[in-house]
Amino acid sequence: MFNFSSSVRTVAAAGVAGVFLVGLVACGSTAVAADQVEQDINQLVQRKMGRPAALVKCPDLPAEVGSSVRCGVVTTEGVQHGVTVRVTSVEGSNTSYVIKVD
Repeated sequence: MFNFSSSVRTVAAAGVAGVFLVGLVACGSTAVAADQVEQDINQLVQRKMGRPAALVKCPDLPAEVGSSVRCGVVTTEGVQHGVTVRVTSVEGSNTSYVIKVD
């Protein structure tokens, strides 16, 4: 599992498919912007594969515990992967979520 924090980026390898992230939600917003989720997924791909994905597409992620969205990733080799992003906690403007590659 990879651990990310929006203020301090730390990584601890303990698994292949999971990622724990803390994304910032804009003040008054009820979602993590799609581009932030896509950036976090792309950073995971970069760390796992040594290069960024060719394409990452996600919708906005509702900042509610238990909510989830489906995203798509295409590697530079053209391999497509489904990704599920699920919110695990919300504290003020910080939203923690898990990313799982299917």
